[in-house]
Amino acid sequence: MASLEEMADDGLIALRDHEIEVLPSGRLMIRNLAMAFDAYLKPTENRYSRTV
Repeated sequence: MASLEEMADDGLIALRDHEIEVLPSGRLMIRNLAMAFDAYLKPTENRYSRTV
């Protein structure tokens, strides 16, 4: 959730009680948002391609 809060602070998403809204400025970063929910992704692994 910390990474989601950072994205919200940057104006990329809007966090609400039971909803996450991707704002127009965050559409290019949607992959980063999805990575927060990836149970198989470990922060120390480089199995996936990098994002911007």
